[in-house]
Amino acid sequence: MTNIAFTKIIRVAEHSLEFNFRKLPGDYQNYHADVTDLKGNRIQFSMYLDAHGRWHTTGTLLPMWISDAENIIGEAIQGEASIA
Repeated sequence: MTNIAFTKIIRVAEHSLEFNFRKLPGDYQNYHADVTDLKGNRIQFSMYLDAHGRWHTTGTLLPMWISDAENIIGEAIQGEASIA
């Protein structure tokens, strides 16, 4: 399997933040993600595409701004995945 990792600047909650993504083995549309919040805290979570074509986050105690940005983050992954 090819290791797919990429970084995207995504505008969420009125801030441009750097998100790092790494494709997880197995499921085609399953990615590990991490981002640093405005206070410097690293937030790690996973993103997956469901059978209806909607992106979802999974993780522990995620801030609401990440959950609110599921579609935006998913579109960034989708755009990169279509290139890879």
